[in-house]
Amino acid sequence: MHGDVDKELNNPDDPASRGGNRLLKKWIKDNSIKLPKITLDSDHSYFSRLTGGTWFIVEYTANPKIFDAPKNTFYTEESSEYHKNNIEKFPEHKKTMQKWLSISAERHKRFEENVNARNSNKLDLNNYYSGKIKPKDNKNKLSSEVISQIKQLNDLYKAGVLTKEEFEKDKKKILN
Repeated sequence: MHGDVDKELNNPDDPASRGGNRLLKKWIKDNSIKLPKITLDSDHSYFSRLTGGTWFIVEYTANPKIFDAPKNTFYTEESSEYHKNNIEKFPEHKKTMQKWLSISAERHKRFEENVNARNSNKLDLNNYYSGKIKPKDNKNKLSSEVISQIKQLNDLYKAGVLTKEEFEKDKKKILN
């Protein structure tokens, strides 16, 4: 999926999130962080009573720029070139989204392995996974991605957004 960063920070669909972004917005401002207007997002979720009733969730967000995506002209959720009703009119954006879907499908396969999902519960994502992107091909990118994620966590910890326990727990998840 794609995300409208301004909407998610200032007027998210989930009313419970509306006040919760206050500290994050302050941290972004205090650190002069420049966010993209549109992001590519993927959510991976698994729940089974057989895993002790634990619900596992992993979310990824990326700036389309890292995939050499064409420049965006439209910046709201509904008008974005990545919106399902618009993407057919923007073939270069569609290629970027297909690349993102392939990466997300591969991530989801690894996610299902990590949470020990039963075979009967696994998604068949072969139609989305191109097979062109292998973990070994992206070794340096994944390493820099992990380093970047840990630095972001550390910044959130230093800013007081995360407790030490939350920081350590999230860091452990990234490293695994």
